[in-house]
Amino acid sequence: MIDNNTSGAPPEKHLYLRLVLLVFLTLFVSLGIFYSFIVVARVGRMDYLSVGDTMRTEVIYPNGYINRSTGNQFPSAYKGYTIRVTVPLEEDKKIENAALCFQLYHNVVQVRWRDQLLAEVGTERAQQGRQVGHQHVVAVIPDEAWGEELSIICTPQEDQATNNLRDPVILKATDARLYYLINNQFDFVIFFTLLVFSVIGLVAFTLMFFLGFRRFSQGIFLSLFLLAVCVWYLCYQGVFLAFSVNANVFVSLEDYSLFFLPLPLLAYLRRENVSKNLKRLCVAFEIFFGAVFLAVLVLEQISSPIRVADMTPIMRLALLVAMIAIITLLMSTSPETKPTLSDRILRVGLVVCLVISVLEVLRITISNMPALWEIDYLQVYVRLKFTRVMILVFLLVLLASFGMRLVDIFRQDMQARHLTQLAYTDLLTGVPNRQACERAAREIGERERKGCAVLFFDSNDLKMANDRYGHEEGDELLRQIGQALTRSMQGRVGFFGRYGGDEFIACTYHSEEATDIKREFYQYLNEVNKQHIL
Repeated sequence: MIDNNTSGAPPEKHLYLRLVLLVFLTLFVSLGIFYSFIVVARVGRMDYLSVGDTMRTEVIYPNGYINRSTGNQFPSAYKGYTIRVTVPLEEDKKIENAALCFQLYHNVVQVRWRDQLLAEVGTERAQQGRQVGHQHVVAVIPDEAWGEELSIICTPQEDQATNNLRDPVILKATDARLYYLINNQFDFVIFFTLLVFSVIGLVAFTLMFFLGFRRFSQGIFLSLFLLAVCVWYLCYQGVFLAFSVNANVFVSLEDYSLFFLPLPLLAYLRRENVSKNLKRLCVAFEIFFGAVFLAVLVLEQISSPIRVADMTPIMRLALLVAMIAIITLLMSTSPETKPTLSDRILRVGLVVCLVISVLEVLRITISNMPALWEIDYLQVYVRLKFTRVMILVFLLVLLASFGMRLVDIFRQDMQARHLTQLAYTDLLTGVPNRQACERAAREIGERERKGCAVLFFDSNDLKMANDRYGHEEGDELLRQIGQALTRSMQGRVGFFGRYGGDEFIACTYHSEEATDIKREFYQYLNEVNKQHIL
């Protein structure tokens, strides 16, 4: 193997590493998509009964007032309220060995038929003084209960609004673990694939960073952010519960990932081509969100009057302020700085996400105001899923922006490699030039190599050849000498090149190979002479 690296390209092993990482990335993402479609196809064959529209709800206020409504959406209830939901089980729609499934937040829930308790969730965490969080209820329905009614009693544990039972359905008890995918097939395919992509990306960019590719550090934080978003959203939708029976783990994981995700995002933005003021702002917000995240880690493990739910509004407000401040500074870039395509994609995307975020904040605000529930179009507005749209748009913007930045990096690398090649390659013969040879010679001195052999080759009477046969034939003579030297050094450790004019040099790090190099060199030239080229 020849030591000359005149192209400036990364070592061969790094090129192989890139290829291997690309192959594995493609493989795992393909497997993720394939697995997602398999699960979704199974969900599509499930029989289930949606009962949200047939429910009757009573919200009992602390003063005894009862607000009655129909459906799984109802006026907001808070700590001190009681929610009673009646679920009719129509005999003609009976499903054998069925279960009632639904989700809600921050409530202790009991599901009853007559005097029989079918399911109870949230009680253990409430008795421990911990936040109840996201609850996933699965209540097995006795076959004889059909034709009667089930009763759901919900007791809010936090001063956070409860205004709906999410996705209430009845399906076979054996399919209950896949209930969380019924209305989330699209989300599962997209976010599970992104989850696989983020894990592989995190490993790949981290490995490349430690191998010396420092410019790819931004990819580490993008992968971490993508991973946190996917974990949070799949927990939020309850999808992960299709693969685990321990709901408490995912209640905590949902909170951890939600409060962690601003940290890698800010670290990513801080490494963009931005002003010093924006970098300082990102650092300040990183410190703030880091402190909040540590507080959440502690609050999840202890009994405290301060709950994680109490910090959620602060989190939303801080994120909104951070986004507005970052967008403002991004838009106020000095005229001397010409924004790249990556910068423009990021700016436009952040503005779009800010608008969607404002719509989501308004939706949450309206959902917590019972007086507005009488307006029909506001009820429709409350049911819209801005969160999913914002997440998908934001992830698409970040991936597109980072993709363009990678294109810029590779383009710069190619330009640098080309310039290096011009600087260290003899344009006539295509072999390394004098500068490349001197650089290799200096490395021998720095590494204190011993046992080297140096060979000099001089083309005699080159001027006479130029005068008699013309400069084109003289140039061909030099090219054939360069070709002979290249072939004789092939597979050997050392360097070689054109040292100047008609002089060539070869250096082998194993002196015993010098005779073989000389023999192969003249052997090639003799073969060329037989063809009357020289």
